Amino acid sequence: MDSPNGLVCFTNCLLLQPSGALVPGDLWIDQARGVILDAQRTFYLRKERPDPAQVIDLGGNILSPGLIDAQINGAYGFDFSEYDGDDEKYLAGLDMVARRIVETGVTSLLPTIIVRSPLTLFYI
Repeated sequence: MDSPNGLVCFTNCLLLQPSGALVPGDLWIDQARGVILDAQRTFYLRKERPDPAQVIDLGGNILSPGLIDAQINGAYGFDFSEYDGDDEKYLAGLDMVARRIVETGVTSLLPTIIVRSPLTLFYI
């Protein structure tokens, strides 16, 4: 999705506002810098707009930031703490969770494991 001038526009979408409201609008980004732009200011300063091939119609869907799950023990029937020595099977489970978790709005995750055996506490 490379743009000649680096501009990409998501159009026909609902944008989340600081108040929590969803408002219809467009969102411009500078692909090279990875930043959200003020469309009007960018147009008047740069005298450019996104290439038509870089205008993505979201069909009225919500456009919002992705969530980061900083502690996930597993999902979809796969537990990160259960390893039976089969690397290929375990990696397939990790991959399955990583691919499906976006259904929930999570775009990044940190797999964590839990202790499975009882701990012995020592008191002095």
